[in-house]
Amino acid sequence: MDFASTLPFSTGFGLVTLPFSTGFGLVTLLLSGLRVRFTVFHGLRPRNFTAFHGLRPSNLRLSTGFGLVTLLLSGLRVRFTVFHGLRPRNFTAFHGLRPSNLRLSTGFGLVTLLLSGLRVRFTVFHGLRPRNFTAFHGLRPSNLRLSTGFGLVTLLLSGLRVRFTVFHGLRPRNFTAFHGLRPSNLRLSTGFGLVTLLLSGLRVRFTVFHGLRPRNFTAFHGLRPSNLRLSTGFGLVTLLLSGLRVRFTVFHGLRPRNFTAFHGLRPSNLRLSTGFGLVTLLLSGLRVRFTVFHGLRPRNFTAFHGLRPSNLRLSTGFGLVTLLLSGLRVRFTVFHGLRPRNFTAFHGLRPSNLRLSTGFGLVTLLLSGLRVRFTVFHGLRPRNFTAFHGLRPSNLRLSTGFGLVTLLLSGLRVRFTVFHGLRPRNFTAFHGLRPSNLRLSTGFGLVTLLLSGLRVRFTVFHGLRPRNFTAFHGLRPSNLRLSTGFGLVTLLLSGLRVRFTVFHGLRPRNFTAFHGLRPSNLRLSTGFGLVTLLLSGLRVRFTVFHGLRPRNFTAFHGLRPSNLRLSTGFGLVTLLLSGLRVRFTVFHGLRPRNFTAFHGLRPSNLRLSTGFGLVTLLLSGLRVRFTVFHGLRPRNFTAFHGLRPSNLRLSTGFGLVTLLLSGLRVRFTVFHGLRPRNFTAFHGLRPSNLRLSTGFGLVTLLLSGLRVRFTVFHGLRPRNFTAFHGLRPSNLRLSTGFGLVTLLLSGLRVRFTVFHGLRPRNFTAFHGLRPSNLRLSTGFGLVTLLLSGLRVRFTVFHGLRPRNFTAFHGLRPSNLRLSTGFGLVTLLLSGLRVRFTVFHGLRPRNFTAFHGLRPSNLRLSTGFGLVTLLLSGLRVRFTVFHGLRPRNFTAFHGLRPSNLRLSTGFGLVTLLLSGLRVRFTVFHGLRPRNFTAFHGLRPSNSTVFDGLRPSNFTAFHGLRPIFHGLRPSNITAFHGLRPIFHGLRPSNITAFHGLRPSNFIPFRISRPWTSRPLYRFPRASA
Repeated sequence: MDFASTLPFSTGFGLVTLPFSTGFGLVTLLLSGLRVRFTVFHGLRPRNFTAFHGLRPSNLRLSTGFGLVTLLLSGLRVRFTVFHGLRPRNFTAFHGLRPSNLRLSTGFGLVTLLLSGLRVRFTVFHGLRPRNFTAFHGLRPSNLRLSTGFGLVTLLLSGLRVRFTVFHGLRPRNFTAFHGLRPSNLRLSTGFGLVTLLLSGLRVRFTVFHGLRPRNFTAFHGLRPSNLRLSTGFGLVTLLLSGLRVRFTVFHGLRPRNFTAFHGLRPSNLRLSTGFGLVTLLLSGLRVRFTVFHGLRPRNFTAFHGLRPSNLRLSTGFGLVTLLLSGLRVRFTVFHGLRPRNFTAFHGLRPSNLRLSTGFGLVTLLLSGLRVRFTVFHGLRPRNFTAFHGLRPSNLRLSTGFGLVTLLLSGLRVRFTVFHGLRPRNFTAFHGLRPSNLRLSTGFGLVTLLLSGLRVRFTVFHGLRPRNFTAFHGLRPSNLRLSTGFGLVTLLLSGLRVRFTVFHGLRPRNFTAFHGLRPSNLRLSTGFGLVTLLLSGLRVRFTVFHGLRPRNFTAFHGLRPSNLRLSTGFGLVTLLLSGLRVRFTVFHGLRPRNFTAFHGLRPSNLRLSTGFGLVTLLLSGLRVRFTVFHGLRPRNFTAFHGLRPSNLRLSTGFGLVTLLLSGLRVRFTVFHGLRPRNFTAFHGLRPSNLRLSTGFGLVTLLLSGLRVRFTVFHGLRPRNFTAFHGLRPSNLRLSTGFGLVTLLLSGLRVRFTVFHGLRPRNFTAFHGLRPSNLRLSTGFGLVTLLLSGLRVRFTVFHGLRPRNFTAFHGLRPSNLRLSTGFGLVTLLLSGLRVRFTVFHGLRPRNFTAFHGLRPSNLRLSTGFGLVTLLLSGLRVRFTVFHGLRPRNFTAFHGLRPSNLRLSTGFGLVTLLLSGLRVRFTVFHGLRPRNFTAFHGLRPSNSTVFDGLRPSNFTAFHGLRPIFHGLRPSNITAFHGLRPIFHGLRPSNITAFHGLRPSNFIPFRISRPWTSRPLYRFPRASA
């Protein structure tokens, strides 16, 4: 049962049919990064309601059926309007957009409307529209229903500067929102389930109750819920307030008699977890103080406003513990061994021997984007240690066995305390919280729950489930096992605004979660491979199947996979949908006749792999200066406000090393080949020998979202090197064995260059950085280049470099091969404002990249694995094919791959362009004969194919005649003239940076693989 809905785009060519999901699926409306004002109701609207600059929905119901509704409005600078019911008669919104019947979820699939990074105004309705409503600069949907079953409603307002109101029931008679809000009966969860209130990135004040409300309660500018119960059973409660500038208080037990907090808040009885489960308190983006323990507590310890867990053990076996505090703006110190005798942290920190990985385990300290101060120990505590405003852990050990534990508290501005061992006798922390028995890892398996920067609700079990467990608003998987073999399973929901539940063992008999969703047999890992579902920070629409697809399924603008299995062989599957500011349109079926793309933005992020050990240092979104060493420290080194580690080795064996510096505003340059003779970049930095990965593993350098300057070396340091406010590492080697390396540069405002081969003789970059030989991957492993959120220009080759190649301010890699075996290739360029080119084969003889890029043979994956091309947050244009390339294809400022196949086996293909400001086209089959895309091209009948392509395909920006047979011989290319090639390109080819002549006609002669292109100009009479 397919429902078609019409959605008009900005041009006057009529409506476009957008078939969405129809049934029991999930609906996610993402409007992340917005600076908006809006109001959301779940029930009858108030009679005299006033909100959103005069907006007045009559009846807004987010979820009234079996599905799930998630409204994500994270970080966007937009105003918008969403209807769930009849549209107003005189409604105007979204600069002329006016869908007549837009149903986001009406079937079995999943629909996500992404409007991330937009500077727009909008409004959301779920019911009848007002008679004289006006919003979103001309938008006027006729009938927009988000979810009409028994589903879940999640209001995500992460990173927003907004005012809003949420109702779940009858509206007040004289309601006035956000500045006097006061619901009479606000119950988020009234059973055994889970409730997550996400207000991440908001500058708001709010209060959450789990029990009876106080009689004289006043909070949130007048808000006063009568009975708000978060969780009253055996489940887990996660309160996510990431990125918020708020004040709040959380209790786990009886409330004090005379308690006063959160501008007068006083919950009577808030219990986070009272059974066998796990408790995770996420307060990401908060400005708070917290403390982490891993061992005995101090005798007179006091922290987090009275919190006192009785027995909190993160890892009590052979497992691994990972504390993730990503997105923090914090100062911190990490120990893995004996503490210094006279240690002083953060503002003069100087560890004597800092080793992140010293055995077979894994240690990950994530402190990205937080505004916090904390200290982490992995060994004996110092005798006279003072840190974190008086915190003093006695014995904090992050990894003590073979297992893995990951606690993510990303983007928080909070103070908290974590124990790994016996609790102190008089311990007080986290406003009275005190779980009786919290064990994250109790077996030999590996479980990694990443909720970094997420705005999600979830529940985690590691053992038997309670008999009457109910969580996640109706979700009830029959058999969900994250790790069931020798493989690794990582469920990444970082930066997501989602609700989910994870089991590691038998499922409860009467389990209910995720608003009625109930897969009969959902197994993330069913073989020897790895499955990673990444939905971090994404503003995307997508649908995932793990089994047979429904007969009448319709999703993703016509996408309809017949049988999508995430892990079905020996390969690796990574679905990346992380948080980009991009405009793009994806079709998996026939395109509408009058389609007009680009009025939306989308996804990105990444997953890490492992060897025998993992190290992840996350400093994303931080306003910090820091330096990382992998070897001997320089004699006169100075960094991090006086920090000076003597011997910091991230990974020197078979393990994994990940340096995360996300959200930085930095400048750097990376080469993967010869450096230019007269190259200058990154304020004089110049490493002598930077090798990220020289074995079989993966290299990932994460520098996302930080406002920092830093330098990374992988080899000997220069003799007269100066960087990072005096930092000077002597020998930084990220990975020199069989491990994994990931280079992440997401969200940065930086310029950088990447080489995969010999460096140029006179190269200068990154404040004088000069790698001599940077090879990302030269074996059978995985390569992930993350440059998310960067404002950079770069070029990537996978094959021989062109002889006269010019790109990235003179960069010229000699031989960059992303994947040449059976592994996985992931190119992450999320949030970047960059132009780049990717090669997978021989380079053109006279190649000119970035404004005329033209790979001859680009094959991302040629085995059984998965290929993920991430260009998130980028201001780029590109085109991706999944099958034979079109004969006369032109895209990406003249880019023209001869044979670009993303996946030609049994794997999965995911094209992530989240947060990017890009235009692109995706094919899944043969290319059309008369394809046109990018820069003025406007598809009249565009379609993304899951098989043979139609002969009359057209896409993107501009008028395009509709073909009902063979396409004309004249093709229109991008930004100027562009000949068609069917072999080696000429030695003097140059792409165009202007309009191509109207009478230019490229064509192919009878010998398709000739290396010589032919083109002509038609006669004047033609």
